[in-house]
Amino acid sequence: MKTHIVFGESGGSSLRLALKDHQTNENIVVVVDDLMWGPIGNILLETVQEERIKWWEQVLNEEDKSDSIAYLRNTYKRLSDWTIALTGNESFLFWVGDSPTEYTGLMFLLANIPKSIPVSIIMVFPAYYKRYGRFKPLSAGEIIPEKSSILLKMQNPFLHGLEKDT
Repeated sequence: MKTHIVFGESGGSSLRLALKDHQTNENIVVVVDDLMWGPIGNILLETVQEERIKWWEQVLNEEDKSDSIAYLRNTYKRLSDWTIALTGNESFLFWVGDSPTEYTGLMFLLANIPKSIPVSIIMVFPAYYKRYGRFKPLSAGEIIPEKSSILLKMQNPFLHGLEKDT
């Protein structure tokens, strides 16, 4: 089954609506932690997730901490549950905007997912601009659902195993 991986809740919500409109039953994984900041490591591991949460607890102000830490724990729980449920029959489609946060997230995940899982990437900025011109979205969250579904047709072929290393 194809799993869409998107960075940020806005992109996740837009993609959910696009897939729902087309009655597509595919998984969506939303990565909300800004991996550009804080300790690095394999965020698919709970030890790294806890290390990042502790770091966020140190840098967030008290007002943001009360909501953000619980939310981050919940999203990491969903990420861990998804990782545990992987069967090896999946393929991943990454939606990546033209931002350091999304590039960093892509690199972290590509480095840590099993190499046997085929991946494809929709680079949101050039795909959108090529199709529609003018507006240049910096993230998948800036695209309305109707246009996200059209960009699906512009995805690159899936890469397998060793192809991902080059």
